[in-house]
Amino acid sequence: MNEIPDDWPLAPWSVPGVLCGTTTRRGGRSGPPWQGFNTALHTGDDPDAVAANRARLAERIGARSLQFLDQIHGVQVHHLRSFAAEVPQADAVWTEVPGVALVIQTADCVPVMVTSLSGSIIGAAHAGWRGVASGVVPALLDAIPVDSTELCAWIGPAISGRVYEVGDDVRMEMARTIPAAVVAGAFVAGRSQGKWWLDLARIVRCQLESAGVGRAMITDSGLCTWSDPERFYSFRRDGQTGRLASFIVLKTS
Repeated sequence: MNEIPDDWPLAPWSVPGVLCGTTTRRGGRSGPPWQGFNTALHTGDDPDAVAANRARLAERIGARSLQFLDQIHGVQVHHLRSFAAEVPQADAVWTEVPGVALVIQTADCVPVMVTSLSGSIIGAAHAGWRGVASGVVPALLDAIPVDSTELCAWIGPAISGRVYEVGDDVRMEMARTIPAAVVAGAFVAGRSQGKWWLDLARIVRCQLESAGVGRAMITDSGLCTWSDPERFYSFRRDGQTGRLASFIVLKTS
């Protein structure tokens, strides 16, 4: 495994054999407006540049392969029994297979990465507001055959509640499925009538806790994609842009 760049945020776990973190946009082969380490093919970037960035990611984290998902803001959970050459259409995935890195691609949505405390099972979810409202995070935890009290979770870089403004439509839609007390804490009145600042990561944390993951076992990176253009991609800020890769891998031994 090559040295991981100093600016890649890593989950501060002490779980044996599990590596988890998020790439940044620095380095890499992609040119403007994807400048840097873009790992997403669907953005319009040069496929050769994306392939080179993916190969570098695998090398740096010591993975023999990278498992991406065709993310559609849904709740489908894929059980990865072996590397799937045909990218599964899902927004969450879990596996017991060493050496295959689970990768969630984001440019503002919340990447949620989980592992059993024993380091035998890992999982990952792509949590945009639609997926959060539909329950993608609880769906992942329900699918993993480990009691949630035996899991720890990391919330990677995402757009923060300080800058993520949404309308009444989003608040009302989320209020259909999210408990009222959680909605009240995650939505703050915005700059104008009918606008709200949404702290999506806060709702994700509440969902993890409600599912049984211990509060002390949940770590939020606290990093805002919108607020740091030098380091992170942000679709809300830039429109056409690249994607960060949040990864989790069981090391081979």
